[in-house]
Amino acid sequence: MRSKESYIEITDTKERSCVVRLENPKTGKEIDLIGMVHIGTPGFYNEVQDISQACDAVIYEQVKSTQNKQPDRVKVSNFSDLYTRIAEKVSKFRIDTLRKLKPFLCEQYEDESKVEEIIDELSERFRMVYQGEAIDYDNAPENWKNADLNNEEFLRHASWGQRLILKLVDFKWLRKFISSQIAKIVNNEGLLKRLNKRAPSKSKVDRLREEKVYEAVSELTDDESINRIAIQYGLAHLPFIEEGLARIGYSRKRIDYIDFDDWIQFSSDSNPEELMAA
Repeated sequence: MRSKESYIEITDTKERSCVVRLENPKTGKEIDLIGMVHIGTPGFYNEVQDISQACDAVIYEQVKSTQNKQPDRVKVSNFSDLYTRIAEKVSKFRIDTLRKLKPFLCEQYEDESKVEEIIDELSERFRMVYQGEAIDYDNAPENWKNADLNNEEFLRHASWGQRLILKLVDFKWLRKFISSQIAKIVNNEGLLKRLNKRAPSKSKVDRLREEKVYEAVSELTDDESINRIAIQYGLAHLPFIEEGLARIGYSRKRIDYIDFDDWIQFSSDSNPEELMAA
């Protein structure tokens, strides 16, 4: 199995996820395995959409927006609320920091509207959004297939630790606290620098979720009209999913990377010149 580090690139100013092109030499079918993150820049999700729209079918993990209030999706909505809060807190901190550029820019440009335009452009570049708000999975096209456990299946097979986490995120005050703490980590270290130090885990739930992916691939590749499939799944799952697809005949053709955060170490004393050059 490939190391999880091979699926991401982290530099001083960027964090990048991958698109792994797999091919079955016997059938000629291709798969674009896209490493998803739950919060990223709008530009990242736009690129994911472009890749997905170029494919004949899309397989994705269960991701719900905060607007979804269906009773059987309450737990998913709670996690969506958590991710949305993290993205909003990170974005606010970065935009507030960028506002410090205004005095510096006013020295360079006489036109204040030009200064505001630059600040708005940088704010859009650095802001973060939740995956379920950037991509409307609730109203996905007909050729998009959800390959994930539903809540009943998840709860049936979840470990006690996973059940505890689900219970904890029911509390709004705790989601607020957790989102604040994670936002601080993201602002100081980037989204993946700390998380990347952890070894990948493999729970029963993870295995079952990945089996859903293989089932969906088998079902879709039986359709002669489908030659290229995009799989949008969390980065942590990619080593296992690629290994599983290799067992049914798919091998890596190439790997590309997409920026999901033009990250820079923002702080209260960030230098305006550094921010402009980032």
